[in-house]
Amino acid sequence: MKLTSPAKQNAVLLNTDVIETLESYKRGLNASAIMKAVTVLGFGLWIAVMLYYLVFPLLPGIQEVRMTLQRYDAYEMAYNATTQVLISLSPPEYTVDVSGDAGGPAVRTVEYVDPSLARVANLESRSALVTINTANVSGKIVDGFSQDSMFRGFWHYPMSSVPGKRGNTVIFGHRFYKLPPSRDTFFNLDKVAVGDQIELSMDDDVLTYTVVATRVVDKTDASILSQTGDYRLTLVTCTPLWTSDKRLAVIAIQDRVSTVI
Repeated sequence: MKLTSPAKQNAVLLNTDVIETLESYKRGLNASAIMKAVTVLGFGLWIAVMLYYLVFPLLPGIQEVRMTLQRYDAYEMAYNATTQVLISLSPPEYTVDVSGDAGGPAVRTVEYVDPSLARVANLESRSALVTINTANVSGKIVDGFSQDSMFRGFWHYPMSSVPGKRGNTVIFGHRFYKLPPSRDTFFNLDKVAVGDQIELSMDDDVLTYTVVATRVVDKTDASILSQTGDYRLTLVTCTPLWTSDKRLAVIAIQDRVSTVI
């Protein structure tokens, strides 16, 4: 039997309703799946955040691992590699006795020590430490009768005064034997400016000095070693960087001195 025209129309409408119902059902399934995925992802992210801030800090050694990862810097690694190459090409050198030209008299660099006038201040036994925060410098002060002592730390010149007493306390340090981020080096001594503070600690005492001048002198210019009537601290290293042609001297005066020790 052949369907009448109204019947055909009803069949078409029925098919259309069924198709729309199926499509709506599919969209509902898709939306539900998306919502489930978003919920799972959000929950996972929340768990990760909780682990990072609450659980991981409690695990032994995790802080060291985190700090190590934070310190990883490709630029710094390349910089350190380059400076090591430069050091190998131009190693730090301090020559105490330098022969004169054409048979002239011998000259001495400022690191020369006269054994008859030298005296050890025993600063190592007092855990002496020099710190310059503006230049990221901090390291122990060592005793000794020659410039070789600088390989162990900042060398107190044994022909100079001692910290806390009237006179000129002189401390030498290598410029590029060690490199930043190590702090026990005078690599950044040229960054120190007039007005900066230098702290020198011994046992429980802390002496504060204020920088009053910086000088670049010839490596034989012993004027930076001269004793004075004030409470002076002179820090000395080689300059320009990667050479030992001259000496950079940072001169500071002790703050709030009221008595002669």
